[in-house]
Amino acid sequence: RDFVSKPENIILSLTVVILGFFTIYPLLLLLKDTVSVNIADLMYPELFGKKVGSFTTFHWKRMLLSSMSTTYFWNPLKNAVLMSLLASFIAILYGGVVAFLITRTDMNIFTASAKSCPNISQSTNASSATLPTAGTK
Repeated sequence: RDFVSKPENIILSLTVVILGFFTIYPLLLLLKDTVSVNIADLMYPELFGKKVGSFTTFHWKRMLLSSMSTTYFWNPLKNAVLMSLLASFIAILYGGVVAFLITRTDMNIFTASAKSCPNISQSTNASSATLPTAGTK
C-alpha cells in the first residue's frame, strides 16, 4: 500500500517494465535463436536431418571454436578491449593532470566566470554571493 501510494515508485516500476520489455525480451529471443535450428541452417551438413526449432550448440561452436572464429569473434573482441583500455588510459591521464592543476596550483577556474558577471563576488561560497535584486542595475 505504501509503495503504490508514492508516484515515484509507480514511475520507477513502469520504467523497469518498459525497459525490461524493450531490452531483456529481445535479448532472450536472440539467445533462443542462437540455440535452435532455423530453416536456413539445414544447408550445413552438421545440421542435416534435424528438425527446425530443435536445440543445437552449432552456432556457438562455430562462432567460438571454428576456423572462422578468429576473424569474426576473437580479433574484434581483442580490438574492442584494446580500444577501451586506451580510451580509459587517456581519460585517466587527462583527468589526473586537470585534477592536479586545479587542486595543487593557484589556478582558479571560477575567476573567468566571476569577471564576466560583476554582480557576483569573488567568493566561492555560494551563500555569500551578492546577487542583484529587482530594481537595481
